[in-house]
Amino acid sequence: MQWLAEVCVKRPVFATMLVLSLVTVGAFSFFSLGVDLFPKVDFPTITITVINPGASPQEIE
Repeated sequence: MQWLAEVCVKRPVFATMLVLSLVTVGAFSFFSLGVDLFPKVDFPTITITVINPGASPQEIE
C-alpha cells in the first residue's frame, strides 16, 4: 500500500485518472449486471398420508 501513497504524491494526475477509470468500469459493470426481481423459486413440499380405519384425528396426531 505504500506504493499507492507514493504514486498519489508524485503523480496526482495519474492517480486521479486511475481512480476515475476504476469507478467508471465499476459503474458500468453494476448497471450491466442482470438481476431478476422475482426469480422463479420452487419450494420443496412433502405430503404424508396415513390411513388408520376407525381412528379419530386426535389419535393420529
